[in-house]
Amino acid sequence: MQLIFLKSSRGQIRRKLHPLIKFVKGKKPESSDKGRDYLTIDVLTEGSEGETSSSGVFCEETDVLMVMDGASSGRVFTGRSGYVGSTLAKIESNIPHVLLYLFLSSIEDTITKNTSGSAIPHADKGFIGEFEMPMITDEATIQGLTILLKSVIDSEKRKALLCQEKNILLKRYF
Repeated sequence: MQLIFLKSSRGQIRRKLHPLIKFVKGKKPESSDKGRDYLTIDVLTEGSEGETSSSGVFCEETDVLMVMDGASSGRVFTGRSGYVGSTLAKIESNIPHVLLYLFLSSIEDTITKNTSGSAIPHADKGFIGEFEMPMITDEATIQGLTILLKSVIDSEKRKALLCQEKNILLKRYF
């Protein structure tokens, strides 16, 4: 996907992210048995089930999330729906989510290495806003990348379910 994105980016008009994106910071959970998933870094990286919440900043599977606070600041995720954790932010934009996700993923290391804050690192919104993103407009490319990303997300979900089943079986028999 990254190679297709990078190839499609060549020769495209570039625009700074600053006016194109908005960070919506997550909130602490309001625990509820009937709530939706509360998305934390652990839930997103391990694909595990965590707490649930009944309110907060809600994101769809197609929304792009970024870790804003802590050692993982700058990491980018997509593919899970639920309430956004307090160390994360949902990134709102009119840019197709697959393009925004792939672009931010391609600069994730740079963002992670340029955090602010001395004791607790924070993703630097001003620094991120200065990056110039290629404005890919070819619908066939966007559609193809969307299908590929959906396939990767589905594979990650299957992998997480298999890991959970493995852990259950290991506890039962060993």
